[in-house]
Amino acid sequence: MIQLFSRFRRSTKAKSSDKPSTEPDKGVSEGLKLVGAEASQEPERPTLTVVAKPPASITRIYEDSTLYPMEEKRAESDRVIAYLMATGQLTQGMLNRTKRLWRAAGRKDALWRVLLRSDELPEDTVYEAAASVYSFSPVNVSLLETVGLIDHLSKVWPQTVISRLVGLGILPVIPAEKPSKKALTFAAYDPTRSEVRRMVETAASGPYSLHYLSRSGIEACTKAVSDFLPGVLPTGLRRISATDSDDAPTIRKAA
Repeated sequence: MIQLFSRFRRSTKAKSSDKPSTEPDKGVSEGLKLVGAEASQEPERPTLTVVAKPPASITRIYEDSTLYPMEEKRAESDRVIAYLMATGQLTQGMLNRTKRLWRAAGRKDALWRVLLRSDELPEDTVYEAAASVYSFSPVNVSLLETVGLIDHLSKVWPQTVISRLVGLGILPVIPAEKPSKKALTFAAYDPTRSEVRRMVETAASGPYSLHYLSRSGIEACTKAVSDFLPGVLPTGLRRISATDSDDAPTIRKAA
């Protein structure tokens, strides 16, 4: 009996020692407390940071002229531009601005005709240079004799011919210096234009010569004729379109 009782006590102590402890682990409890403390804090609000921008700069991008070698070569060999540069009437700055306008317009027209639209030089200056380069000599007009000539031609030619001539800036005139040959003289402020030359060839039935006269000179002659012969000439000159090519050979003056 004593031995059985001792054996029972030893088994009871062993079972009581194997019972797990109900106290939480110290490290786990501290971790739970830390998470709870962080959860109770309010989240930080986002802040807006303003970054100062550097001052804006304008970058000009120009078209690469090497992409169009033939057109650029034609522009550089423009005889009228070379004449104006040689005489000092056209500066390098004017030429550079004209080239930019010429490139923006598609490189179709001659460079000196783009110069006419750029307002860098007066029209009469450019037209006079073109006439000098292409060997169209200027003409001094006798107004009274020119009135008599147009009076005669208005009775011989159809009215549409004279209207077409004046509309293109062309006028049959009598030079102050009488030519040695009997040839009809035409004056035009843009004699290099192929449209003008074709019209002169159509109107003239015999020998003729084509000379340069400034736009203001053509308008003065037109006004003088209109004062003596009302209704014979149209009232205004139109600007010639830029549709024709300037590469056609120029007409050599006959007188």
